[in-house]
Amino acid sequence: MLRSLVGSEMCIRDRYQLFLQMILTTYIVRASDGLILCEDYDQNNSVIMEAKSKVKSFLKRGQLSDFNNDYAVLEIGPNNLCYKVSADIAYMALYDKKYPLKLIKFYLDEIEQGFLEELKTQGWQERDFKLKIENIDEAYYFLKFERFIKKKKAQYLDVRSESNTEKLKNDLHNVHNIMSQNIDLILDRDKTLGSMSDKAHQLKEGSKHFKDKSKELAWSMWMKKNMVYFILAFLFLVFVYLK
Repeated sequence: MLRSLVGSEMCIRDRYQLFLQMILTTYIVRASDGLILCEDYDQNNSVIMEAKSKVKSFLKRGQLSDFNNDYAVLEIGPNNLCYKVSADIAYMALYDKKYPLKLIKFYLDEIEQGFLEELKTQGWQERDFKLKIENIDEAYYFLKFERFIKKKKAQYLDVRSESNTEKLKNDLHNVHNIMSQNIDLILDRDKTLGSMSDKAHQLKEGSKHFKDKSKELAWSMWMKKNMVYFILAFLFLVFVYLK
């Protein structure tokens, strides 16, 4: 009886650990401006909601296209955000830091492949993908693709499954050269740059105002200095006219 309880407790603990080590949210985003094309909705506890808020602040920067055809990782508290960009489309996964990065990259590759197939089923020609993505003006335009994401995410839930173990053994992806940054530092840097930009603008406006005032002052001083001559010239002209 005791062994059974202990075994049951260990099983629950293992499942809980697996639950923690999982992919939390997946995004498909237009890289040029951060427009979310699809996002899967799952857990929404306070930690994840805070992470999602930071992700959306990061997306508003609209600079994902700088990492075209490459992977990058952002640290967000106990989680990471891994993303890759291809043809102005960013494929992003928010996941627990304990989840294998190599497996995340396989996951994003499959999300990309599935999304491109989805575009083809809608009659899009591959050569027109980028142009059509650029012309989308509605967020969550591909929300129906969420079903594919959920199905694929379920396949990656158990890190120790046979298929995922095989992927981890595969050396296709090298995770040593992945750019990793902390999202708070990036957002703080943006605020600092924004503040510096505002101060530079204020300084420029102040300089312009000072320059204008200097011109006014110089003109006023010149008038005061030459006022006597103007008066004498005026009186002379009046005298000549009356004479």
